Amino acid sequence: MPSSSPVTTENSAWYVGLIYSLITVLSWATLPLALAVTLKSLDVWTVTWFRMSIAALLLGAWMGFRHRSPAHNKPGWWQLVNRYWPALLLAALMLSGNYIFYLIGLDYTTPANAQILIQLAPLFLALGGMVFFGERYNLKQWFGFVVLIAGLLIFFRNQLTALGGTERYQSGVILIILAAVSWAIYALVQKQLMRNMSAMQIMLFIYCVATVLILPMSEFPSLMVLTINEWLWLIFCGLNTLIAYGAFGEAMHHWQASRVSAVIAITPLVTIVILSFIASLTTGLVPPEKLDSLSIIAAVLVVIGSMITSLGGQRRRITNSQPNI
Repeated sequence: MPSSSPVTTENSAWYVGLIYSLITVLSWATLPLALAVTLKSLDVWTVTWFRMSIAALLLGAWMGFRHRSPAHNKPGWWQLVNRYWPALLLAALMLSGNYIFYLIGLDYTTPANAQILIQLAPLFLALGGMVFFGERYNLKQWFGFVVLIAGLLIFFRNQLTALGGTERYQSGVILIILAAVSWAIYALVQKQLMRNMSAMQIMLFIYCVATVLILPMSEFPSLMVLTINEWLWLIFCGLNTLIAYGAFGEAMHHWQASRVSAVIAITPLVTIVILSFIASLTTGLVPPEKLDSLSIIAAVLVVIGSMITSLGGQRRRITNSQPNI
């Protein structure tokens, strides 16, 4: 096992992690809109299968073109897969679960609501970093945790009032929480795997496995009746998948988990800005969000709390503490 990690060179390469983190933010911020539009014509399983399959095909082609296929990228790759296949399979299952839970939850609620609640994911990631990568919570981080929870409670109490407290909305909240838990587990497992494998190797395995697992539930006839615009939205979702998780993997490779989670914490606010802009164009793509001043303030509290929680602690270098997952 290597004695050092790119995380240890953070002082000279922090900007690389920042750039990849911002690319991840922009990708994830635009994704709920695209998914909400796509779900009008396709079911959850077919959308997820397409996203995984196109990501697998494009990433596999890119790795082959760059002579970075699994067979050539690193000596002993197949031996590593054989050794770490339980962790790889767990990562694939968790990311697939994240996609499915999030899509169903998104269909039950709204893009802004889904993005605010999925903010629990970086919090769970930061907590996982504390448990598995030797990070520790101090008073400032616990303060951030309280701010985040307070923001969530205010936001969803206000939204329940605005939306009439429907059972459908409450079910969507539960599903998004499950998506957040699944994503945090995937991210922590991926970070451990990247000690021995590249981000592209890991993601190609995940995309291929997920494509096979979701295939039986997909409804291919529905793809044949899509319009050109619907195809464009679906393709955007597929490309977004590849770009977002490729950038996220590289961000985790160059930066500590806490700092990556702090940057991606701004995703909900970027989503709200984008949705507000789209609504101002009166395109009718998605229903306008019912966000009043209190909801906006609560959303800001969620983001601030997440960032404080992520950045407020004293972290051990990964070279001094081996993960336990």
